[in-house]
Amino acid sequence: MQSPPASSIPDSALTREQLYERIRKGSKQEVVLEEMQRLGFWPQDAAQPTVEARLIRRESELQAALSKLGEELRGIEDRDKALKTMRKERMAKARERREETRQRLAQGRHARALAWHERRQRELLYVGEGVSGGLGEARSDAEVLARNALPALHHAGDLAQAMGIGLGELRFLAWHRDVASVSHYQRFTIAKKSGGERHISAPMPRMKRAQYWVLDNILAKMPVHDAVHGFLPGRSILTNAAPHVGQDVVINLDLKDFFPSIGMRRVRGVFRQLGYSQQVASLLALVCTEAPTDEVQLDGRRYFVARGERVLPQGAPTSPMLTNLLCRRLDARLAASAAKLGFR
Repeated sequence: MQSPPASSIPDSALTREQLYERIRKGSKQEVVLEEMQRLGFWPQDAAQPTVEARLIRRESELQAALSKLGEELRGIEDRDKALKTMRKERMAKARERREETRQRLAQGRHARALAWHERRQRELLYVGEGVSGGLGEARSDAEVLARNALPALHHAGDLAQAMGIGLGELRFLAWHRDVASVSHYQRFTIAKKSGGERHISAPMPRMKRAQYWVLDNILAKMPVHDAVHGFLPGRSILTNAAPHVGQDVVINLDLKDFFPSIGMRRVRGVFRQLGYSQQVASLLALVCTEAPTDEVQLDGRRYFVARGERVLPQGAPTSPMLTNLLCRRLDARLAASAAKLGFR
């Protein structure tokens, strides 16, 4: 056999440790074949490998597979080792499942948080303790609103946009606190003609603008009983007194503490009957009511402490029209009784 030229032999040859490692991973014949090809004693540039080369490589593959099976068999024969291996595999799979579950739950929480944040940009889902029930229902009766020629408002975003204010300001105006450092009303008393004092709650400018919007765009569009003369365009105490001029007997009745007797629930019911959703009706009722409040001083700071449920304030522009709508049935019954008795 002829030896290859010295120039074809690589300068760096495998060390003995590297040869042993290659033999352990494959077979001795494969290592011999590769070395012969490397040294130029066996052709390696042929288009198809020789039969001998294919057989040697196949023998190496089978030897590697047998070695792997032998290792697995030895692990099975060693009971404790096999159990330990199985336990490790189960623990690894359990950790993978826990991690997948953790990631899935975290993604769900993130998605819910994004949905909640997006919903808060257009809806008010909490405006204080005891008054936030039902704010999740935000679908008004479009047919009833259209029949009454009222603005189509389904949720807080619609209401704020119609009022020309931001959602944050609407939240500020509607928020209910039992103890607050800010009040939307200026409170004072005036003398009654019949004696005593009348407590007035005059809304501050921003609250007054919101209440006038409710009055002009919603309440003023609803019909009231013909007997009503208070707070209606073209009617006054003169039109109220005119039918009774010259009568021998005139009966005058007054309802004591009328506005404070109308609570927020009844006010919300008015807006619900007009066709508005629970969310919009609750916000409108909050804008139109206030809780009786005591002003206290503590550590040099002023606080407003609620001492009852929210009612119609004496002094808000929306209170008279709300009572006109609430008392339509009362007016009808009084008118029927007067007609039966021959009165006016």
